[in-house]
Amino acid sequence: MVVGFCNIVITCCSEYVIFMNIMKGQYRVFSQGKIVVSHISGQWSKSNALEYEDAVHKVITNLGGREFASLLFFEDWGLNTPEAGPIIERIINWCVNQGMCCAAEVFSPDALKEYLLNKLVKEVKSQLVIRRFSSEHEALLWLAEKGFESKKASWIEQ
Repeated sequence: MVVGFCNIVITCCSEYVIFMNIMKGQYRVFSQGKIVVSHISGQWSKSNALEYEDAVHKVITNLGGREFASLLFFEDWGLNTPEAGPIIERIINWCVNQGMCCAAEVFSPDALKEYLLNKLVKEVKSQLVIRRFSSEHEALLWLAEKGFESKKASWIEQ
């Protein structure tokens, strides 16, 4: 498993010091069988996307060129900067070229997230089956129907 950490920012306001935990580009990515699981959270910058790209390359390279599915958790994703977009698109394209054939995205209904995610996958939409779910259980059932069964009942607490 590869984990990226959030940054801590200290802001001074008159005589008070405020500690703010701003989650920037936090992620966890790992594989289980033929499923690559990613927990995406925080606000993504270009540097966060580059770190994630390295992590994804390491995890997927270990799959040995087999067809795989992605299970992506976007519930806590705080969107991304415009500079991160092209890097995220590059990651998605690379994943498809490495054998990603379907992706289950899990998050509560959110029009802005859906819009941005649609923009990020527009180049590979014809090569990849993507479904969005509001629950992990539904996503795992769909992945099982596609031939990607999970030995674990839940990845949320991982």
